[in-house]
Amino acid sequence: MTGPDERQRRALTALSFLADPGDRALGGLLRSRTATEILAAITVQDVPELVTRTARRDLPGLASTFGRRRAPLGLLPTQVRLAAWERAGLRLTFPGDPEWPRSGTTWVTPWPLLLWVRGSVDLRYACLSSVSVVGSRAATGYGSHVGTELGAALAERGFTVVSGGAYGLSTVGVLQL
Repeated sequence: MTGPDERQRRALTALSFLADPGDRALGGLLRSRTATEILAAITVQDVPELVTRTARRDLPGLASTFGRRRAPLGLLPTQVRLAAWERAGLRLTFPGDPEWPRSGTTWVTPWPLLLWVRGSVDLRYACLSSVSVVGSRAATGYGSHVGTELGAALAERGFTVVSGGAYGLSTVGVLQL
């Protein structure tokens, strides 16, 4: 199994910053279009109509997906920033990469566009003893503190702590190896 080429990786990375986790419209669109086509549709005014016209019509929210994605384009990280994160020990893995977790192929769609990984352990093997720390989108300060403490304690004991990437408490569990 081979992961996406470099161009698709860049597009998937950008889409991961523009889409909410589990965006069904984007997930459905990715079944009929490449990540680079979708990113072009989001960033160029003429392309959305073409992609929408040739994509599945039964995707709820497809029409509004492109309009609401244009606003945060200025927030996309530059290649320099991504390289700095990599030097700091963060890396990305994509579906189809050798270390993509096998259990990741059975997730309910839409599946994650990519996974952020901290550390040098092979993700596929690290996920054999993993746990997710999840909570509320409206986490209190106390909830965030407890989630962080729980994630750190589990990581110290050799567990891989996985986050779904949702807003709120789930964000404390960014993969710690």
